[in-house]
Amino acid sequence: MKYTSYFFIFILLVAGCSDSELEPDQSIYGYEYFPLATGTYQVFEVTQTDYLNTGEVVTSDFQIRHEIAESFVSDEQETFIINRFTRANENDDWEYLNTWQSRRTEFNAIVSEENLSLLKLVFPIEAGVSWNGNSFNSLEEDTYVLDSLSFPFRLNDQGFENTITVIQADNQDFIVSLDTRFEIYAKDIGLVYKEIVNLNYCADENCLGQEIVETGIEYRQALLEYGAL
Repeated sequence: MKYTSYFFIFILLVAGCSDSELEPDQSIYGYEYFPLATGTYQVFEVTQTDYLNTGEVVTSDFQIRHEIAESFVSDEQETFIINRFTRANENDDWEYLNTWQSRRTEFNAIVSEENLSLLKLVFPIEAGVSWNGNSFNSLEEDTYVLDSLSFPFRLNDQGFENTITVIQADNQDFIVSLDTRFEIYAKDIGLVYKEIVNLNYCADENCLGQEIVETGIEYRQALLEYGAL
């Protein structure tokens, strides 16, 4: 009789729990750093410097706009269509550039930049975790590292209180080449800053170690605005 009473008390306690109490807390995964929703957009300011093998250095400033206007479901997985536009400055009309795709699973955030699928983030978010950014394509392994977590970040006149930084490359050779790449994501916004510096230095005997750039690119992309379409 005593054990029967304990059994009924246990049943009542379980029945009293709401569905929300039994569901896992998704905030611990960090999905808010990679939000995806139709009807949203982002505008970025871009500065790109190209070092050509002719010795010419070409710097250009322009803007890029990402619009998520639609999505589709395949094998129970929702994929978001990102239409990209470009213009020289705010006085020009937007011109269509290309289309990317993005999806977020329970453990991965993947962006298909044209025909190249890159694993941008892994969940749950955890400082120091590393992964192969080329897990979803046929390129050689490229190790990404989540370097910082929940850090404030200042971008021009904008302040983001809660960001994460993904180091995609940090090869600071300074003799033959330089390859540094990273992206910063803000909570409830997504990507806010991206930087690529990939330079090849002169390796001849008379200039080795002098950091004379022969070819390469410097690319910096900073968020200007975001919101609903």
